[in-house]
Amino acid sequence: MKAEDWFAADVAAAYRAGLISGTGSGKFDPDAAITREQLAVLLTNAAQLLELKTEGSGGTYADASEFSAYAKEEIGYAAAYGLMQGNVRGGRSYFDPKAPATREAAALTLQNLLGKAGMIEQK
Repeated sequence: MKAEDWFAADVAAAYRAGLISGTGSGKFDPDAAITREQLAVLLTNAAQLLELKTEGSGGTYADASEFSAYAKEEIGYAAAYGLMQGNVRGGRSYFDPKAPATREAAALTLQNLLGKAGMIEQK
């Protein structure tokens, strides 16, 4: 990422607010797809910044062994905040942490976050 990129100021603000941390070593990869676990971390950081209350437990996932260490707690919190959930296959719930988050899923989770924060009306 370069300082003159159109999104550089927004990325810097999100970093300063503690919403994102980049890919390590002070780098941010704006062209990379965001995974479901990365989205869970970002949403959890935002929910905590907004002082949202959790709605219960985060549940258990059959693929929990695939969660990255940095995202384990946040995946549970994202579910507990009611922002993200897993998918049921064969009677078991899977989070699919390494799967890319679709634009649709990202938009829905952002809508959920803003609604729970009282920043937009939810239907």
